[in-house]
Amino acid sequence: MDFSGFLQFLGTEILDAEEEVFVLYSEPIPSHSLGMIDPKAASIEMNVGGHDLVIHQSPTLLKSNRPEGTTGAVVWKITPLLADWLCSPSNLLFTFGVLCSDSVVVELGTGISGIVALTLAPKVGLYLATDQSYVLRILKQNITENTGQFSQGIGKSRSKGRIHQRPDSNQESEGIFLQKFDWETDQASTLLLHPQDSQVGKDKGVSGPDLVIVCDCIYNESLIGPLVTTCVDWCRLKGPVSSIVLRPTVCLVALQLRSFEVSSLWLDLFCKEFRVWRLAGSEEFKEGTGFVLFLGILRDESAPSNTGS
Repeated sequence: MDFSGFLQFLGTEILDAEEEVFVLYSEPIPSHSLGMIDPKAASIEMNVGGHDLVIHQSPTLLKSNRPEGTTGAVVWKITPLLADWLCSPSNLLFTFGVLCSDSVVVELGTGISGIVALTLAPKVGLYLATDQSYVLRILKQNITENTGQFSQGIGKSRSKGRIHQRPDSNQESEGIFLQKFDWETDQASTLLLHPQDSQVGKDKGVSGPDLVIVCDCIYNESLIGPLVTTCVDWCRLKGPVSSIVLRPTVCLVALQLRSFEVSSLWLDLFCKEFRVWRLAGSEEFKEGTGFVLFLGILRDESAPSNTGS
């Protein structure tokens, strides 16, 4: 993978988080309400990447008083948009070799739908979907019932790679694992992909994911710090950025513009830890939609910023 070519393609790096957020919110933002597709429906039919899916959700759980939160109980509008973007034949992550058939992907805050996992897992070696324990039962149901909609079949593993298993993990196929993971209490190192136990790790000589996905998880100010720290921890599993110049972990964040203050806080913290670009060229995330896609790579102080000049 020519990572320098990839960075050049991304264009101008975000150098001022405050200015970036100001620009985003200076344009009219469509009203998406909170961003749920249909919070009252027990199931939702949709077409993602040319595949018809039936996704179960839990309106009752959404309305409950669970102190740890309930937002993962339903499907949010940005999720199928990200899935469509990822499965596009011209997707830049595959075009530039950031992702390939033996790649390892970790999703934080997956929610009950599993839409991104279902879409991306057939194209990579291993997909780890994580969230709090309350969503895992319905997430498992959605992945199990919709796997057959994908012609390549998630069960057809492209490698013998596997996440180091723990008693509370659930493997839904040879390509997808479900795992309880809380940003505030759990550590990425506990789910480390061990090279000695994994053909993927042996082939690539690394011990961490190629891509970390965060889809519509930025809404609660108190969780911004733990979320950014978790992203850093996952992206550091491969080792120092300077020692893996050829293939560092990429962090992909899909965000619905809601609170100016929350978005500002997140991007400010994220830019302190990552070099960040906004991907605005696609139909799903073009300006004026209210949906934004960011790409981050852990900072390496020895590497110069790409200002696009």
